[in-house]
Amino acid sequence: MLRKFLARLGSRGEREIHVGSCRLAIPDDHRIEDIRRKWKRYDVALGDIASAVAGKYPSATAIDIGANVGDSAALIRTHRRMPVLCIEGNPAFLPYLRRNLEQLGSDVAIEPCFVADDDSSIALADIDTGSGTASVNRAVRAGTGEAAAVRASSLAAIVRRHPAFADPRLLKVDTDGLDFRILRSSRDFLARTRPVIFFEYYLDADDGAAADALVTVELLAAIGYRRHLVYDNFGNFLITIEATPRFAELNAYLCSNRRHGRAVYYFDVCSFHDDDSDLFLQLRERELGLAAE
Repeated sequence: MLRKFLARLGSRGEREIHVGSCRLAIPDDHRIEDIRRKWKRYDVALGDIASAVAGKYPSATAIDIGANVGDSAALIRTHRRMPVLCIEGNPAFLPYLRRNLEQLGSDVAIEPCFVADDDSSIALADIDTGSGTASVNRAVRAGTGEAAAVRASSLAAIVRRHPAFADPRLLKVDTDGLDFRILRSSRDFLARTRPVIFFEYYLDADDGAAADALVTVELLAAIGYRRHLVYDNFGNFLITIEATPRFAELNAYLCSNRRHGRAVYYFDVCSFHDDDSDLFLQLRERELGLAAE
């Protein structure tokens, strides 16, 4: 089954795109260039956030969970030469990720695995890959006995294999459905390291995602993450949140979109620990300034 899965992936063509100063190879069906052409702010915020983080922490490192083809790492490196650990387990994207990161320097590392509980695995046949994304929510399995499965690791275990990233100042999570689960399972790591977190707020993964989202933001608040910048899925700045009950209003908006006519599919949320309230204010003022231009 694994051989068939990889053969199916290998049948697709490829093309190249520019991300910042980098030229990246991507599968033909990857939609990133079409999205960026239509929505000019798509993914731009992450570069601005990385620049602000590196301005405060000159020796900052970043971890990119769901690194895909390396576009986020390229964006971060275009703004600041920050070491990045790229975590990606999908065989559809790993060959592109490895090739694309060769141009970014020796301080960019790859961990070829998925992030989940240490005693779980990802069933390859259940990964829904298409148009440059890969939903793995339904592919998570307890245990590692399945034939065509890739073992998953916790973030803490991955970092033990990459000690240079033991204290990241920026954590990006984009896994099309596992973000809340990853953040909750990484609670102790986040409480200790307190990075700025940029994650996808996506409620379509399963029927329990809306409840999972609220549990996750409450957990983040309990360990000191009480300030958030929210962007729509086109990269446009939307609101700031400093009271977690307001996330229920975001849920209501996304659910209304899903039921009555879709305009916005998800949000990107940048969460700041109390230690970085200055970065929150700095980036908020930047977004307000851009709106006034």
